[in-house]
Amino acid sequence: MVLPTFQKFCCCCSLETGGIIVGVVNCIFGLLGVLSGITMIFLGSALMMYQFTNASLFWWGVGYIIVGTIFILFYLIYFIAGVLLISAVNKREHERMKLILILMVIGVIVSFISIVTSVLGGLLGAIIYSLFTCYFFICIYSLYVKLKDEGRAGQVHIQPSPYA
Repeated sequence: MVLPTFQKFCCCCSLETGGIIVGVVNCIFGLLGVLSGITMIFLGSALMMYQFTNASLFWWGVGYIIVGTIFILFYLIYFIAGVLLISAVNKREHERMKLILILMVIGVIVSFISIVTSVLGGLLGAIIYSLFTCYFFICIYSLYVKLKDEGRAGQVHIQPSPYA
């Protein structure tokens, strides 16, 4: 099975510009996710300090700390993938795009799971999210294929990135 590829991002931008946009958005959401993880850890610590008034708050606190730590690790990887994507576009190296492609495949799978598990009210949102996720994955995959083909043809240094 061969994935379709695009020549443009959002019908008007080059794939390189789209790669930069997706990379910057990933960096922003990565930082926001890290901040939310830190907030969860602080909240969990506060709940654990009030364990003397309610013993169940201790276990809620432990849960918040564990989930916050997972958030921080996941979104750090998300941030790094965004930086690698921006770097790959600037240096025209397809190898740096593998992490973002893996994360995007996981995102596509999760988005389709959300369609199956969503209730009727959230179904439309889950479908729209899945379509956007698939579209952005195909765009970044198209950029990956383009950069990979350039590398095979030896055009890496002939055609420099306009963003370098």
